[in-house]
Amino acid sequence: MIPLSPIELERFLSGWERRETPPPPGVYVAAAGYHSKLVEDYCARYHLIYLVAVYDRDDTCRDLYQCCSAPPLADAPSRCFIFGDVEWREELAEKCRVETYFYRFRDIRDALKTLLEFGIHVKGIPCTEFNIDVLKVTGWCDVDPICCDASAVKEKIIEAAISRPPQAQHQPSETSGSSEEIDDRCTELVHRVAEALGIDTNRLKRCLCRT
Repeated sequence: MIPLSPIELERFLSGWERRETPPPPGVYVAAAGYHSKLVEDYCARYHLIYLVAVYDRDDTCRDLYQCCSAPPLADAPSRCFIFGDVEWREELAEKCRVETYFYRFRDIRDALKTLLEFGIHVKGIPCTEFNIDVLKVTGWCDVDPICCDASAVKEKIIEAAISRPPQAQHQPSETSGSSEEIDDRCTELVHRVAEALGIDTNRLKRCLCRT
């Protein structure tokens, strides 16, 4: 989570509708990690910021927040796409001040490109934090193919981890390791993946081996 100055927010979000309310239901376009202690420390100093791009093809939404709860349109799986510091949880309401910004888009690609540009150029997060489908739709895979390759690999790793049955718990001395050991394992994995994909090892490591 990277705090923004009021000037940065004002410059990018000129014309957006601001509300001091949690984000509505929608699809998060970037991987939203959640560490309760980290969020609590952040909220002690800053607002949580959410951008909601509302797909309103025919300009029929009177209330952008309410439209996010309406049934999706026939040509889109969702009406609202969200970029936020973390994925919203109800427990955050007691800990954090929240600002949610809404904007109406008649084209899904424009909506996703805007959220992508905000995340990468304003918040400064790696493009690999965005869902691979977002990178494809916005044309980012043509701009940086390695980023999309790395994102695809990350999603496969996450899917494999989710589907893997729970492992028997070991003693901490068996599972804990130094940061150097973790980095060595990550480096080995990157070399294997880079060789299989035929891409640059160093760039792939910068995308995947973030601590």
